[in-house]
Amino acid sequence: MSPFPLYQGSEIIEQETDQSLLTERYTASAIEFISSNRERPFFLYLAHTFPHIPLFASAKFEGQSEAGLYGDTVEEIDSSLGKIINALEKYSLKDNTLIIFTSDNGPWFEGSSGDARDRKGGTWEGAYRVPFIATWPAVLPSGTASNAAVTGLDLFPTIANIIGSSSHLDNQVDGADIMGVLRDGDSTPHDHILFFNEDQISGIRLGEWKLLVRAYYKTYDVPLAELSYPLLFNLAQDPGERYNLAMKYPAQVTSMMALIENAKERLAIPPAPSFP
Repeated sequence: MSPFPLYQGSEIIEQETDQSLLTERYTASAIEFISSNRERPFFLYLAHTFPHIPLFASAKFEGQSEAGLYGDTVEEIDSSLGKIINALEKYSLKDNTLIIFTSDNGPWFEGSSGDARDRKGGTWEGAYRVPFIATWPAVLPSGTASNAAVTGLDLFPTIANIIGSSSHLDNQVDGADIMGVLRDGDSTPHDHILFFNEDQISGIRLGEWKLLVRAYYKTYDVPLAELSYPLLFNLAQDPGERYNLAMKYPAQVTSMMALIENAKERLAIPPAPSFP
């Protein structure tokens, strides 16, 4: 990808940067930030470029994994996180620092979505379900796991509550405080969760039920609900979304469709594109 300028804030600091050094440089900047702010509370958001394509790894990691260049980039990110944690330990900050490691979407051309169906860009679980790991030794229990449905939108209100700034939030903020899930093992704070593709609602999650109303096939955005073929799955019994239960549970489909229609009106969702 060329040209590939590197920014510091809104300023271009290099017109053409060596992408193989990006992970290393991001890590060094993060550690410098921690060092400079170690005497006061801080917030650090580190969004690595890789493993998004085009893939690059530094000379130290290139060719070192058994999963090709993709695996090399993942191993370097793992090393990056280790260095950041070491920096927190160096300044005696680790116990009282909340670290969250997650992703914005499922795998694209490479990587694994596990038992989930499909990948980035789809409407299935493989597109939306991502790793979410949180550690805060002074507050959160270690070695626990949760199946509660939460989203990346929950991070903002959760962190706002932690730092005591939630009074500035209004009821129009997307997301919910998930500290109860992380600390106490609570169930999801959401009554339901909407799934989007661009400006269209593609599905909804209600407890263990997931209803898909739009899907994507080749270049087509297929309006499943409009074609009288919504797809209903029970994710507890069928995490791979293999068997449609819409005909067996029509009342469940009706109630979830009503939530979608209410959301369309509340959010002023524009008309869907024509098909095909």
